[in-house]
Amino acid sequence: MGRTLMALVLLAAVTQAQVGVLPISQSQPVAMDPTVFAQPVVEVFPRYTALRRGTEEKVLLAASLNSTARSWTAIYWAAPMPGNGPLAATELKIEPLEGFSIGAIEYPKSQTVALRPDEEPVHVLGPGSIDLHLKVRADRTAALGDHVLKGKLKFQSLTRDGNSAPQELEFSIPIRVVEHGAVVAKNPRYHQDLTPMQITGVVLLIPLAIPFAIIAALTGWDGC
Repeated sequence: MGRTLMALVLLAAVTQAQVGVLPISQSQPVAMDPTVFAQPVVEVFPRYTALRRGTEEKVLLAASLNSTARSWTAIYWAAPMPGNGPLAATELKIEPLEGFSIGAIEYPKSQTVALRPDEEPVHVLGPGSIDLHLKVRADRTAALGDHVLKGKLKFQSLTRDGNSAPQELEFSIPIRVVEHGAVVAKNPRYHQDLTPMQITGVVLLIPLAIPFAIIAALTGWDGC
């Protein structure tokens, strides 16, 4: 009799627990996947080794995401455009500095990606590293010597497993100002963006260009 009574009490307790517990989707939102946390690194590449007074030059900011996400997971940046709902758009800001002016910031071309089957597609940059370009102008009265422009990069990383919280990274752009007539050298690490289609075109044209160049050299053809 005692065993039967104990079994009935346990059955009632289990039944009550099952009724009182809701599925995760009904009781609380699923927590963000911690593996998608990403801290970017911003590398700065001025087009020239120095900026002459009264001139404007481009600066390349190469931003890459160092993440603990699984190696096969593509990591995107939320694009700086409307239509992404609550996602924090990638935004680059440069603090004002006397003697300098900042031109329009050039973001890479965005694409539309459906990160998860049950969600609407979103506008993203990437995946992986992105190049941001901006123009810096030194006034004719800018002080000669070394200066530092301070910037902030706001972003939110996105993957198919989940999204990071909105983040912000501070960085610096070193600028050396020289006289207007000074000779400055190009920075070999500065590069312009090439689209995947342009890169493919270059790769496909190389095998054709080599024999053509050899024939032109042998025949003395100068293109006329």
